[in-house]
Amino acid sequence: MIRVAIIILVYNGRKYLPALLASLKKQQVYNYQVKVIAVDNASTDKSGDFITKNYPEMKVIINAENYGFAKGNNIGMNWALANNFDYLALLNQDIRVSEDWLGPLIKALEAQPKLGAVQPKIMYWPDQDKINSLGNILHYLGFGFTSYNGLKESTIKKYPEYINYASGAAVVYRSSVLREIGLFDEAYFMYHEDTDLSLRIKFWGYQIKLIPKAKVFHQYEFSRSLKKFYYIERNRLILLLKFYKLPTLLFILPVLIFLEVGLIIQSLFNGFFIYRLKVYGYFVNPLNIIKIIKKRRKIQKERLINDLTLIKELTGKIEFQEIDNFFLKYIFNPILNFYKFIIERIIFW
Repeated sequence: MIRVAIIILVYNGRKYLPALLASLKKQQVYNYQVKVIAVDNASTDKSGDFITKNYPEMKVIINAENYGFAKGNNIGMNWALANNFDYLALLNQDIRVSEDWLGPLIKALEAQPKLGAVQPKIMYWPDQDKINSLGNILHYLGFGFTSYNGLKESTIKKYPEYINYASGAAVVYRSSVLREIGLFDEAYFMYHEDTDLSLRIKFWGYQIKLIPKAKVFHQYEFSRSLKKFYYIERNRLILLLKFYKLPTLLFILPVLIFLEVGLIIQSLFNGFFIYRLKVYGYFVNPLNIIKIIKKRRKIQKERLINDLTLIKELTGKIEFQEIDNFFLKYIFNPILNFYKFIIERIIFW
């Protein structure tokens, strides 16, 4: 029998949990053995107590502190791997699922052994006809964002099939692939850990696919914070250092510096300047660089795709739907996109 573990990382999610867990109760009964695992990242709103009291059939793991998205999910995934589950599904606490969300995902994985991960169609809640993500898009300078965000589902004529990377908000991983390549890189803490894992899935020769027949709903609320800004920007640079070959890093360095200068100037006006300096300060610490180099060596040694294949799949435009301005649209994006065009015609490795 196919065994599926559904892992929910919880952090002060008491207000979201009733909707998510009720939707899981209503999901179709498949010929699978399904176990729901909640990992509580030291919530202060008694989220763990709520689950334990109302859902005794669930496995509940209470962490002593907030370990972040990466390590928190790894704790749940390690438990599932130790108990020999075939597939690991991750759901954000602010997700709710449709009744038939799981079946199409597992069916796709069973039918195609080279699939390392699959993502359902992620819609907004309560705007159920509005798309949140049809797979995520990665820019060649490390920026990640959702595809088709904000569009009406009825406007989509053709869905993407193979995607840049799967959103950690709702994804199913093949256990055998995770055993081979490892779990989330806990150094990220939060943000870009799903990008990193998806890239490793591809570097090891597997594929990632969107399954439109599977649908979940995301009560997503865009927020700005200094902590979020720090991890997104720091982790974006870690990503580049880990995955690109050295000649590629040298080729993108001019445009990367150009962009960073623009971001520094922008940070002077939006209050993030100190945190941008902290981002760069992380890479001044030799211990951090040594850790990155060790991980980089493993990736570069075992990778099965080259940088040209990778860059051709990535985008040259930064398209944050929540953040749009004149300089990004008419100055930075045309330059970044043209530079990608040039790189694709120069590199061969």
